[in-house]
Amino acid sequence: MNGGSTFLKNYSSLAARSAIIPNTSTFSTFLDFDTDSGTAWQAWVFNSSDSGGGVAHVRFGLQGGYGAQGDIDITVAPDSGDLITGTGSCVVGVNVRGGNPANISIWFTPEQTVRALPPVSIVANNLTARTDFGFPPFGRNQCNILSIANYTLELEDPVGNLIATGVFNANSFFGDNQAFYHPNGLKLFMTPSAAPQRFKITHFE
Repeated sequence: MNGGSTFLKNYSSLAARSAIIPNTSTFSTFLDFDTDSGTAWQAWVFNSSDSGGGVAHVRFGLQGGYGAQGDIDITVAPDSGDLITGTGSCVVGVNVRGGNPANISIWFTPEQTVRALPPVSIVANNLTARTDFGFPPFGRNQCNILSIANYTLELEDPVGNLIATGVFNANSFFGDNQAFYHPNGLKLFMTPSAAPQRFKITHFE
């Protein structure tokens, strides 16, 4: 890839990085990706919870040439990630909020593909109390919930602030095409009404 390719000027040092980023309120440069203007790429972004589970905010600062520039901002929860496409040089900045550090890995590849991610399902048997089901998995923000009785659904930010709550009946999301959007950076909590209660929670694209 390095040879005579115009994809980038120094792939080994400029196109990939993995690092633990501490909690901070400001963006710092994580990766300075230098390639020719107009060169297409995609960037994989992952946040491993191994370092403590902080939520990362990642900014892709695209440099279009002739002074043209623009930002793509994403939020990456622990054990999650995203796939970004763009062209030309890009300066990637990261900041982490929520008190804990985040283990961030980002790498650029010379292609632009469409994600095709399989659904991720959790079956919770005999739920008797409010339970934390965490953040949405990589690239799967649509959430479908099946159960046999009513339940309370809550979304919280990483430091425990309640963002949204609602009481749903057993058939609220019955059917493959009925779902709600589970935002990155918010945890999903479920509270049964008829303990013990069984749930199937599925996240998909």
